[in-house]
Amino acid sequence: MKKPNLDELTPQQALKIAQYLFYGGLAMVLLMLFIGVIFDSVALMAVLGIIGLACMFGGGIFGNIYIRCPKCRGSLMPGGRLPGSLSTYCPHCGMRIP
Repeated sequence: MKKPNLDELTPQQALKIAQYLFYGGLAMVLLMLFIGVIFDSVALMAVLGIIGLACMFGGGIFGNIYIRCPKCRGSLMPGGRLPGSLSTYCPHCGMRIP
């Protein structure tokens, strides 16, 4: 089986990975708050908080690097925000996004 290559990702695949990372990290941060209120465990809160924030930032950075137009390599993240869905056409060159 061929090993997946990050450079061969479509913008939709890259968006899905970035969203999983970002929202998974957000869930960890919320879990950290819940555990902190219920169990009062500062060490566990710190670990979950750091991992959650790292995933959130990682998702944003991954998206900024890989969610790009295949033709002109222009960013498909309007204003640097992680989009919920991609537009049909590239805002820079007008190419239809596959």
